[in-house]
Amino acid sequence: MSMIAFYTGASGMVAFQNGLDVTANNIANVNTNGYKESRASFQDLLYSRINTNVAGNHLVGHGVKQEYVDLLMGQSSFEQTNEMLDFAIAGDGFFEVDNNGKLEYTRNGAFDLSVSGDTATLVTGDGAYVLDRNGNRITLTRNDDGSYSTDDLTDRIAIYTFANPYGLEPAGDTNYVPSDNSGNPVLAIPGDPNAAKELQLLQGALEVSGVNLSKQMVNVIMYQRGFQMNARVLQTADQLAEEVNNLR
Repeated sequence: MSMIAFYTGASGMVAFQNGLDVTANNIANVNTNGYKESRASFQDLLYSRINTNVAGNHLVGHGVKQEYVDLLMGQSSFEQTNEMLDFAIAGDGFFEVDNNGKLEYTRNGAFDLSVSGDTATLVTGDGAYVLDRNGNRITLTRNDDGSYSTDDLTDRIAIYTFANPYGLEPAGDTNYVPSDNSGNPVLAIPGDPNAAKELQLLQGALEVSGVNLSKQMVNVIMYQRGFQMNARVLQTADQLAEEVNNLR
């Protein structure tokens, strides 16, 4: 029994530490535009039946493990910025970006311009290229007054949807890549009444972080206490094992 207690306590400490790591990452991104909250899910390990003189099935657990970390892809609120390079998607769509030759998808529409000569290219905050509906980089030509026209960007920026956006896999920052669970990206046209999922592309606005800070602080307390309780299980099991050894 003492060995089961060791396994149970150790697995609980690992699981609660993983939960703390997920929560800490959420808190760190509470002000990151387009960030989607992650949630750790856990499952029990195998049970063993113990023999007693009492009728019925009596099972003892062997601990817990983190089953998976899922993404909460719900729509967050919008912040009006009036900046012509800021975009927000109303609906379940994603911007497509070229990140060092790899196609990734994000809801963070805080874009910028990478200027080279008389041409500027639309990029994300970390330098990935924002792509148009043909999969090409979006370039702007400088006007005579030195400015760049951004009026037609809503008609050029590509938006993609997924059959199951919850199945996307994190690729760092606020970027995601498709998986077998998410399905392949499907090009969507904002405002198309015949589209399966109605979308709108808002210029001059950003989608704020989806992190609920109050809930995350509650999770911190819960995981910390769970970690401490499982550490106490290990300590108690160690004391019992020592007493048993002293009886021999």
